[in-house]
Amino acid sequence: MRLFSAALNLVPIGLAYRLSEGLLLAGYALLPRPRARARATLEVAFAAERDREWLESTFWESVRYQAWFFVDVMMGPRLLRKPEWLSRVDLSELDGALRREEVGVRRGALLVGSHQGAPHVASLAAAISGWPHAAVSRPFGNTMMWRMLQELQAGFDRPDLARHGALRPALRLLRRNGVVAIQIDQDAGRHGVFVPFFGKPASTHTGAATLALLSGVPIYMIAGIRTERRAFRFKVYCWPLAVKLTGDHDEDVLALTAAMTAQIEVMIRRFPEQHFWVHRRWKTQPPKAVM
Repeated sequence: MRLFSAALNLVPIGLAYRLSEGLLLAGYALLPRPRARARATLEVAFAAERDREWLESTFWESVRYQAWFFVDVMMGPRLLRKPEWLSRVDLSELDGALRREEVGVRRGALLVGSHQGAPHVASLAAAISGWPHAAVSRPFGNTMMWRMLQELQAGFDRPDLARHGALRPALRLLRRNGVVAIQIDQDAGRHGVFVPFFGKPASTHTGAATLALLSGVPIYMIAGIRTERRAFRFKVYCWPLAVKLTGDHDEDVLALTAAMTAQIEVMIRRFPEQHFWVHRRWKTQPPKAVM
């Protein structure tokens, strides 16, 4: 992986996108398991609304976006350190939303997103543009790969908080007017709550809702979307989330998690080709009712 990363950084980024795209398209064509998994997830979401031609086209387009995402992760940290590349990431919505609420000065903020588009680029660009934050993430099983990723983003004011055990440090940061980013679009297993996602119950992580309730900070939905094919150009969408709370902790966690998931669905419907369909979002099913 280090050799491949070094090779990518020796060629123009447009060529790097094409090389990565060709490799991943070939991999999906040759490996039936990940291909079948991604197709199945896409079909669960859209089969009732879209025809077979659209599903097939969107699937292969999503593979291309995954390949470009890989290049962004490998080359993005180096490029974003240069003003001419950083200017290719439109942060105006994020900047305006957080400044209006005086985030970082009078209060903290929770940024909630998903594995869509270019979340890594959006996060690093925000950190280097005056919005330092901690990102709650799940470290890779391969420790050497995880160490490599940390090395690539060294120097950015954007530390990673391991998902397990992140609650307390994240809460401390939020209470000190800091910013925390978290993604909630992966299957949460038996530890999640079931909320509607494309009309079907999906087990969803409750960490974001719990942090919001305990800290009292505002929630902002965020999505880093690629705006040009095979190009390092992105727009970071950012909008506030408002949910009427009841005062009952469990009910409010459920309501917040459902509202966040609904907003993620809105963005996926808007840019379906940029979603990572390989995730088995409906892997965990609700327990069957006992008669």
